[in-house]
Amino acid sequence: MDQISVDKDIELDTNNRKAPAGLKFAVIFMGVLLVIGFIVVFITIGYRVANPEADNNNDNILLNNKIMVKPDSLIVDINNEGKKTLITIRNKDESYDLITLDTTKGIILNTFTFYVDSN
Repeated sequence: MDQISVDKDIELDTNNRKAPAGLKFAVIFMGVLLVIGFIVVFITIGYRVANPEADNNNDNILLNNKIMVKPDSLIVDINNEGKKTLITIRNKDESYDLITLDTTKGIILNTFTFYVDSN
């Protein structure tokens, strides 16, 4: 009988232990962070669904699968580097046009003209 009473005392002792205050704080804090995270995600999704073009404010020219090249011009080089393509064109007056394309979006990013110094 003495053995049984010792086992009951041990069992009661393990059931009545309190969690440390730091652990309670950590669990509550992580729960609050999860709730705030879900709220931010759903607000962001709702905003993007309501305003699909809100962040598209670039003034790029849409590429309609045509790049106008002047008569008597020569395409010297086409260089593809990942998502961007650089086209080098030599004009009749010995100037060079550089056209930068974003191939994923199909838009012209920049156009540069370089003139050769005659001196």
